[in-house]
Amino acid sequence: MAEQDKPKLTVLTATISRNAGGLFESVRHLHHSLSKNYSTDVITSEDQFSDEDSHVWSPLNLHIVKPIPPKSIGFSPVLLRLLKDKHPDLIHVHGLWQGPSIASVCHQRVKDVKSVVSPRGMLDPWAVRRSKWKKRLATFFFEKKHLSSASCLHALCREEADAIRNFGLKGPICIVPNGVSIPPEPKKTSQQCSHRILLFLGRIHPKKGLVRAIQAWAEVESRSDWTFVIAGWDQAGHLADLKELCQHVGLPHVSIDLEKHQEIPEKYLDQYSVIFTGPAFGELKSSLLRAASAFILASHSEGLPMSVLEAWAYRLPVLMTDHCNLPDGFAENAAIKISLTDDKSPFQSGISGPLRDVIKMPEQSLKEIGCRGRRLVERKYTWDIVSDEMASVYRWILDKGSRPDRVEV
Repeated sequence: MAEQDKPKLTVLTATISRNAGGLFESVRHLHHSLSKNYSTDVITSEDQFSDEDSHVWSPLNLHIVKPIPPKSIGFSPVLLRLLKDKHPDLIHVHGLWQGPSIASVCHQRVKDVKSVVSPRGMLDPWAVRRSKWKKRLATFFFEKKHLSSASCLHALCREEADAIRNFGLKGPICIVPNGVSIPPEPKKTSQQCSHRILLFLGRIHPKKGLVRAIQAWAEVESRSDWTFVIAGWDQAGHLADLKELCQHVGLPHVSIDLEKHQEIPEKYLDQYSVIFTGPAFGELKSSLLRAASAFILASHSEGLPMSVLEAWAYRLPVLMTDHCNLPDGFAENAAIKISLTDDKSPFQSGISGPLRDVIKMPEQSLKEIGCRGRRLVERKYTWDIVSDEMASVYRWILDKGSRPDRVEV
């Protein structure tokens, strides 16, 4: 389709950098996939990584705006001017409580434009309770109007759709999951060492359940041939809390510069029980996923986590909570269920038992679980599949197709 013949789509998101966590991958890949049929502009606010990370959004038309104070809101009048200039047929907003919501609702007051809003897990009960009063104020001043006026709300899973309804919203909801890219087969053997790796990869944030995971690791590790590798970027100083916890529970730990080493030195795997690597993107992330033997996400709250889909794409068995909202992982025996509470102990979580089982599992058993995850991804969660589902929702909103089965009204 010629560019001038494509419907015009404007994407609003608070950040296009690594600061967005999983949205950095999910929003970008979704709209890369959709761009074959939509002329796409992405409008966002500047942050400390936006210049460095902007190149990966090409060939999408990217517009980075300097926000006015308070910068945490991420709003600028320039957002409104850009929306006016672009004359979009459809607006898609990713995330809540910030500048994109304000810009979208203000633009729709003066021009009747159809819109999709993706809360991205931000209406889950745990998330709503965080900074509760700030979110109540945002709801009163702009977010309720923004959500209520959407042509369609986008949930990543059944659980998120229920959370949207429980927030009091009555409009149509489409349920379309995140997707993932299938990695190429490695050209050379991945890092091999005497220790196996349990990997966490994502934001170092309280909602990820790393406190409970480390407590459980201290109970079951007992100098086994496993090392817990925690890769990600710190948010709100939580990394310091985790290091202090490791010290408190007696886990030998170290922080390394993964960019400098390119892979984890084997001497560290032999010496330390927990290794903090800092952020990992691109080839560094791929290297970690290929070196790992299992993956863990002990989250209190998620929309639908990219990190789990990526782990499955690399054929890793996954330990995860129900809050990851991927029940088909349990149904397909591609994941091991863990929980954040245990009635038997006020200190420990329901992670220790499943984690102990994984540590004792033969390598072949771990690989079989991981291969089931890979097959699940290939069947339901590739970007080609997911973008086709979202494109059918767009066509319906723009009155160019019938209502898809995945839309609830």
